[in-house]
Amino acid sequence: MNKNQAQQTYLRKVRSYLPCSRKVKNQIMAQIADSVGSYLTEEPEAAYEQIVARFGSPETIAAAFVESTGTAEILRALQIRRRIVAIVAGIMAVVLLSWAVVVTWTAINYNNSRPGTPTVDIQYGQNRTEDGLN
Repeated sequence: MNKNQAQQTYLRKVRSYLPCSRKVKNQIMAQIADSVGSYLTEEPEAAYEQIVARFGSPETIAAAFVESTGTAEILRALQIRRRIVAIVAGIMAVVLLSWAVVVTWTAINYNNSRPGTPTVDIQYGQNRTEDGLN
């Protein structure tokens, strides 16, 4: 793994573990990227494992962030994620229901339009039996 691949892998993993808003995540990642870039300038042959040994595992970096960040920021980020998931799930349910209605309606219309399909004529207001007596 070359310098860029090791750095990119490390930064991608750290980013994936950070439970915060995009704005805060970008600020933190800029600082980490600068630190890792400086280290790789001094140690250009450093592999991913050496970056982890120097700075800590991505999980450790995220855990340190959680410890130093107030719970309000983390809860707000999680709440936003929950809202997004709920909205996406709602949209998917509406789309699925709409699709089911269209398929059902199409199937009914197809069956009714076929030649030889018996039709039922219902007349309201008449109360007659087969022998014509009420």
